[in-house]
Amino acid sequence: MAGLLSFPRAQQAQIIRANQRDIYHVSSLREQTENVLRSWLGTRWLTRWDREVDLLTKLVYYGITIGRGNQSLGEEYTDIWQYTSFTSRTPPSARIRGLLIVLSTFPSYFLSKWAASPILNMRHPKTAKFMKTLPSLISVATEVNLAVFYLKGTYYDLSKRILGVHHNWREETSTMTGKRKQRADRRDAAAELFIDEKPVVDFLDLDLANEPAKPAEEDERTILDRSGQIVVLQNVAIFSAGIAL
Repeated sequence: MAGLLSFPRAQQAQIIRANQRDIYHVSSLREQTENVLRSWLGTRWLTRWDREVDLLTKLVYYGITIGRGNQSLGEEYTDIWQYTSFTSRTPPSARIRGLLIVLSTFPSYFLSKWAASPILNMRHPKTAKFMKTLPSLISVATEVNLAVFYLKGTYYDLSKRILGVHHNWREETSTMTGKRKQRADRRDAAAELFIDEKPVVDFLDLDLANEPAKPAEEDERTILDRSGQIVVLQNVAIFSAGIAL
């Protein structure tokens, strides 16, 4: 199995698009959840439990995708997969997946919850002060991790860097070989076809995107090419003159 498959490292653009796609789907799921809860329980209840709704939405989305060992919708969109080692190419274990979901969701929830707690401010002012500065430290660490990602192309999320979870682009070598064989078969079949008395295979290797446009009357690959007709007419005229003499 390992000899038949090739797992190149996912490109930066693929990882970024996957992350953006996941954010979009999480936001869409949260909006729909809020609409249902607002109609059932009212706006006041939703405002009170806003953080919990956000946490629950993320847990549901990442739980039914990454938690079950599947691709997220963003990863499926860009055809990338999570792995924990470049050498063995093993998918993350259930424990790693669980930790990845926890690190991606719970820290922001608890920090926002504790920072706004009046009891913590009254009883433990130093701890409350540290909890208020901790989001800034995490933000700086996230920015540094993002800068390293743009240099190295790995670990877009800080939590994935901590757990050693990276993305590979799954590409089956046998499938690619089959596609190349199909292209060769099509080329052989095209050799037996003609367009304007020209073999179709002659057109397959042309770089038409970079070739300047020509009128059909001047394109030697069309039947409307006048240059070929002029040569024929000249030969006919010479032959007729020779007969007349």
